[in-house]
Amino acid sequence: MSGRLNFEGEIEGEIEGEIDNNTIYGRYTALVPFPAFLAETRKHTVAAGWVLGPTLLGKPLGWPEPFARAGDPKDREFARWWFAIAQRLLDEGTLRMHPLRI
Repeated sequence: MSGRLNFEGEIEGEIEGEIDNNTIYGRYTALVPFPAFLAETRKHTVAAGWVLGPTLLGKPLGWPEPFARAGDPKDREFARWWFAIAQRLLDEGTLRMHPLRI
């Protein structure tokens, strides 16, 4: 399932995850760390994660918390896979770069 919830908590389309006993279980991924207070209140229903561009190199990030990350070769494998797809979409004209402004 994939999709989103509206502000009233009703499903618009579908969501990524499972629904069991009127509870939604799913995955939340963001570009910044998931807020600790939310992670604690949603720990039984939401698998929280976050992404950061430099992790695609597969090497550790020595940045201060909460941005420090251990290196993960899986991130590098994903980057290689995604690069091939993105390059194909660019070559086909399906994906276009934003115009450069100087």
